[in-house]
Amino acid sequence: MLLDNLQSTIDKIEYIEYAESVQKTLEELNNNIKESKSLYNELDEITDIMDSLSFLLINVEESIKIRLSSDLKSLDYESGEEFRRILRRIKSDIKEINDLYRSNWKKYYSEKYTEIVKVLDLISSIINTSEILVLKNILDSHKSKWPIVKSDLDNLNSKRKESMKVIENLEINDEIETFLIKLSSNEMYIGDLSKEIMSWIEKNNMENKIKMTIE
Repeated sequence: MLLDNLQSTIDKIEYIEYAESVQKTLEELNNNIKESKSLYNELDEITDIMDSLSFLLINVEESIKIRLSSDLKSLDYESGEEFRRILRRIKSDIKEINDLYRSNWKKYYSEKYTEIVKVLDLISSIINTSEILVLKNILDSHKSKWPIVKSDLDNLNSKRKESMKVIENLEINDEIETFLIKLSSNEMYIGDLSKEIMSWIEKNNMENKIKMTIE
C-alpha cells in the first residue's frame, strides 16, 4: 500500500513536471508566433517602401539580401536562443534598409519639393487663399512623414503639378521670387520696385494687399 502511494506520488510529480514543460514550450511557441507576425508586418512595410521608392535606385548590398533571405527561411525551424539571434539579425537588416531609404527620400524630397513649398509660402503671405494654403500644407506635411508609400507619392505628385500651375499662372520668375522673399522678411525698399515688379503687382491686383513700412 505504501509503495503504491509512493508510486502514485512519483507519477503525479512526473506528470506535473511534464505538464509544466509542455506549458513552457507552448508559451515559447506562442511568443515566437507573435514576434514572427510582428516581424512579417515590418517586412511588408519595408517591401512597400522599396516598391514605392524604387525610382530612387537604392542598391541594398547583395550580402544583406542573401542573409535576410536565408534567415527568413530558417526562422520557422528554430527555437530558443537561436530563434532570438536570427530574429535580432533580421530586425537589424530591416532597420539598415529602412534607414537607407529614409535618408535618400529626405534628399529626394529636398530636391523636388522644398523650393515649391518655399514659393507657395511666399505667395500665401500676400494671396491668402485656401487653395494655396492646402497645397502648401500637403506638400510640407510629407517632409518628415515616414514611411512613404505609393499613395503618398501619387498625392505629392498631383499636388506638385497643381502648385506648379499656380506658380505658372502667377508668372513668378526669379525677380518676383526675390521680391517676395524681401517682402516677407521686411527687407523691401521702394528702390527695389522695378517696372517688372510693379507690372506684376498690378496684373495680379495686389496693390492693396502689399504694405511697406518706414524704418
